[in-house]
Amino acid sequence: MAFEINPSPRATHGSRQWPGRNEAHEHFTKLVEKGQSVMDGQLTNCRPLKIGIVGAGIAGLYIALMLDDLGIPGLSYDILEGSHRVGDKLNVPLVPFRYSGANTPEFFNGVLHIRDSQRSAEVDPFNFSVSRGGQVPDRCVYQEADGLLSEAIHPFTSALAKEFNTGFQLLLQYDHYTLRQYLFERNLDAATVAWIETMCSATGLVDYSLVDCVMDHFFFNYPAPNVKWYSVQNGSIGLIEAILSRVSHQPERNKRVEAIHYERSTDSVKVQVQGETSTRDYTALCNGIDLRELGLPPTQTEAIRSLHYDHSVKIAIKFSYPWWAVHGRIVHGGAGKTDLPVRVCVYPKVKPVDYAKPAVLLCSYTWSQDAVRMGALVAETSPEGEEQLVDLVLRNLAEMHGHCITLPELQRAYMTHKSYDWARDPFATGAFVLNGPSQFMNLYPALIQPAANGRFYIVGEGASLSHGWVSGSLDSAYHGVYKLLRRFQLDDYCDTLRARWGEGGLESLSRKKSEGDLMVARFPH
Repeated sequence: MAFEINPSPRATHGSRQWPGRNEAHEHFTKLVEKGQSVMDGQLTNCRPLKIGIVGAGIAGLYIALMLDDLGIPGLSYDILEGSHRVGDKLNVPLVPFRYSGANTPEFFNGVLHIRDSQRSAEVDPFNFSVSRGGQVPDRCVYQEADGLLSEAIHPFTSALAKEFNTGFQLLLQYDHYTLRQYLFERNLDAATVAWIETMCSATGLVDYSLVDCVMDHFFFNYPAPNVKWYSVQNGSIGLIEAILSRVSHQPERNKRVEAIHYERSTDSVKVQVQGETSTRDYTALCNGIDLRELGLPPTQTEAIRSLHYDHSVKIAIKFSYPWWAVHGRIVHGGAGKTDLPVRVCVYPKVKPVDYAKPAVLLCSYTWSQDAVRMGALVAETSPEGEEQLVDLVLRNLAEMHGHCITLPELQRAYMTHKSYDWARDPFATGAFVLNGPSQFMNLYPALIQPAANGRFYIVGEGASLSHGWVSGSLDSAYHGVYKLLRRFQLDDYCDTLRARWGEGGLESLSRKKSEGDLMVARFPH
C-alpha cells in the first residue's frame, strides 16, 4: 500500500487546534452510503503485509511513524520518493509564524497604514468608499471587509460551531455556489465583492467553491475563546528532520513510480519504478501517477482528473540584518498585506540580540491568480536568472515600508533569495486542493472509494476539510492507517492506534459494513 501526500504550503506556517477538526472527518463518513466496502477484509496469517508508501511527504512519513510504533509482526514498508528531497511541499525554507503582530503594514490604493500603532479617525483610510472617490458603498466600508464577509457567511459558521455535522449539511446545500455568487445573493454588488476579495483573500478565490471558502474562514476564525496557534521551531525542515530521525526505514530517493498494476490472480499490487528491471509487489498501494491498470471506475478517474489544485508562490529574501525589526519595530511577527504583486509579507519574530545578524523574510506569499502572475517571473534555476523578480519584490517592499526604509537601503541589505512555484514542481503540479462548485457532492464520494480490492488507498490534505493544512494531511494519514488495519482484521492494533495516537474522530469509522463506509483519501493529480 502506498500513500502519497502533497501538503499545502499554507500548512507550513502553523497549525491550529480547533474543536471541529475531528468532527469534519466524522461527518465525511456519512457522505457515502453506497459503493465498495473493504473495512472488514480478509487476512491470511501466512502472508506478510508489505506496504508501499509512495511519496515522502508529511503524510507518508507520518504513516511510517505510526506503522513503526504499532510494531505489527510481519509488516514492512518501503517509502518511494520520486525526487531527491523529502518533505514534499514542506521542504522549503520557512520563517517562524505569527498569525498577527503589531506594527505590520497595510498598503492599498497607494495608501500606507500601520496596523495597531496608528489609529486613524478615518473610517476608510484606503479610499475605497464612494464618498472618497471609490466604488464601494459607504455603508459597506463602514463595516470593514472582513466584518462584511463574516456577517454574510455567519449562518454557516454559527451552525458549524453549534453542531458540526448539522452545519455542514446546511453548507452542502449551497455546494453549487461560488463565494461570488453567494455574496451577490446577499445583495452585495460587484465592487463590494471585489473589495472583499482584495482585502480578505487572493485574486480569483471568490470564484471557487463556497464550501471551501466558508471552511477556510471557519478554521481561521473559529468562534471560540483561546484557539491556539503553533509554529514549528526551526520551520518545517526541522519537522521533517525530526520524523526522519525516528522512522526505521529511510525514504528511497529518486525512485519515481512509473506505473501501478493490480494483479487479480495474486490479489496484489505491482509497482514499476523508473530504472528497475522488475516490479515491486505490495499488499496494498496508492499513488498519483498512471492508474489505468488499477481498474478504477469511470467516476473515480473523472474525479481524479477534474479536481482543482490552486497555485501558490513563495519568495524569501535573506537580508544582512532584520531591517523590519530594527527600523519598523515589527519584532513579534505577523503579516503585512497589500494590493501590490507581493500581496502578503510574513515577518518572523526577532530578538534584539539578533539585530546585527543576517535574517530571512518571507517577502511574498501568493495564491491563485496572484501566484500565477508572480510565478511567471520564477526561474527553475532560482535564485539565478530572477533579476526582474528580485527588483519587483524589493520595490514592493519599499512601498509597503516607506515609513522606515528606502529602496536603495533594501538593495544594499539584499544578500540572496529563493523562490518556489508549486505549479512548476513535477511532483506537486499545484499547491493545495481548492474545490470548484459542486465538487464536494459530485466528485468527492467517487474519489474516496478504495480500489483494487481495498489495496489502494490515497491520503493527504485534499481528503480532509483542512485543505492546504498539514493537520489535514496528518488526519487523513491516520485514517488511512486505521482503514488498513480494519481491512486486514488487525482489530487489536486499531485499539492500540487509538490509544497511542488519539481518537482522530473515528467513532463513526467503526460502524458496521452495512451502515456504509468511507475511505478518507488523497487525490492524485
